[in-house]
Order: sequence, then structure tokens, then C-alpha cells
Amino acid sequence: MARCEGDAELYDRLVGHFAREFANAAESIQACVDHEEWDEALRYAHKLKGAAANIDAGELAGLAGSLELALKGGGESGPLATSVMSALRAALERVLAEAGSACATQPDAACGAASMPWIDKKNVLQLARELGMLLEKRDIRCDAQFELLRQGLIAFPEFTESLARLHVHLDRLEIQQARTRLDALIQQLDI
Repeated sequence: MARCEGDAELYDRLVGHFAREFANAAESIQACVDHEEWDEALRYAHKLKGAAANIDAGELAGLAGSLELALKGGGESGPLATSVMSALRAALERVLAEAGSACATQPDAACGAASMPWIDKKNVLQLARELGMLLEKRDIRCDAQFELLRQGLIAFPEFTESLARLHVHLDRLEIQQARTRLDALIQQLDI
């Protein structure tokens, strides 16, 4: 709260944003590591470190920083990265639990999927299809649509890895690979 100069409303919004953005951070980083995408895992750990520091989650920020250093060694730092990932996962769960408590006492749109009752697989499927149409057109609004899809999928942890893979391709502007991943995700959602 110190970074927000005592503004509790701003702090709650930051925590809510953190919970939405990083709810699946450990799984996303692990998916990158499993596929030996060291640069992407490193970027995600760095982003997590900064975001955790912004909400005064010092332990998590420190662990994300340690993971970032471990990942700089690529595949050669596997045992260290595995050890840090375990601690990071636990710290992230604590921070997200605290964020969930804050959302329960301060419900608003900034608190993520729990405050969005419209989320169900049918609506998420529609978001995915709209992202597909934007990808076909190579429309710049893909990022915003992906963010909506990501928020909707927070309620469905079984899609975490698929979403992480899609995110990697979108970040790299690999449109065809992103489209292939999205099509697979649409098929999973449509079952």
C-alpha cells in the first residue's frame, strides 16, 4: 500500500489486476521451461517480479528475481530453477489467496473472474472465436481480445497451458502458429 500513498482503492485495483494477470503465472512459466523457451520464461519471471514488487509482495518478488537469475542459465540451471519454482508457486498461491480476500471485501470489476458472473464456457468460446476473426484480419485489437479471453479462462484452469502456448505465439507475432493453437483451444471449449 506504500506505493499507492495510502490510497486503498488504488491498491485494491492494483491487487485485482495482479490477480487477473498472474493467476496462472507459475503454470505459464513452467510451460515455457518444459518447452525450453528460456527467453519467454525469463521475460515472464521478470514481469512477475516487477508486478509483485508493485503490490508489496516482497517474498514473491524476491523469488521471481531468483528464478529470473536461474533461467539465465537456460537448461543448465534446471535443478535450481525447479527448486525456486516450487517456492515461487507457494508464494504466489499465498498472494493470490490474499488478493481473493481483498476482492471479497472490496468487490468490483478489478477483482477478476470471481466478480464476473457472465463467465461460462459458452461466453469464453465466443471470445475465442472473436479472437480468431481478428487474427485472420491481422487486426491490432488481437491483444485486447486475448486479454478478455485470458480473463475469461481464469475460471477454467484446465486451459492454462493452452493459453500460455497461445500467448507465446501472439507475443512473437507468429500468426499462423497462434491460429493453430487458438483452433485447438476452440475445439477444447466446444466439447
